Amino acid sequence: MAEMVKDRRVRKSQESFKEAFGEMILKVPYRKITITALAKIADLNRKTFYSHYDTMEDLLRDIEQDYVDQVQVKLDALDEDDLAGGILAFYEFLNTDDKVTKTLLYGSDYKDFFKRLVNDVMSLSFFEHFCTNEDYRDMLPGYFDAVTGIFLRWRKKSPDEQEKLPELAKKAANIILGGISAVAE
Repeated sequence: MAEMVKDRRVRKSQESFKEAFGEMILKVPYRKITITALAKIADLNRKTFYSHYDTMEDLLRDIEQDYVDQVQVKLDALDEDDLAGGILAFYEFLNTDDKVTKTLLYGSDYKDFFKRLVNDVMSLSFFEHFCTNEDYRDMLPGYFDAVTGIFLRWRKKSPDEQEKLPELAKKAANIILGGISAVAE
């Protein structure tokens, strides 16, 4: 019972730090966020921060893992051979209206966050199983960079110029499947 209470308190503290961080990134550049200020907004103390994270970067990685987990839940609901559906699930996640998530994904202070997130999502077994030939697995990151690039270019278009996300995801899936099958033969 005590372990369960501790886990709940740990989760609550971590969520408080994540929420405080979300508030701060909408107002303050990343390099100016201090752990002291973060703890104050979270209504916790610095020691509590350090009992969960060693650095601010660790907090960012925890948030990133939350995002990967959100995408994984969507992928788990799909047929394992539905690459277009998997890409669509990721595109829908990337197409968020949430201001904090948008800042983390597209803000100039968080470019490494975006790269790590894409790499972690595309490293999920759902996506990796599409390349059954081990000799070509090292090419997957390039394909997935292209898939992400397709989305980023789509995002810059005006809404009346954007095609529907499911159509975009199908095209991206065809690029991957066509490219992988071309080198695997």
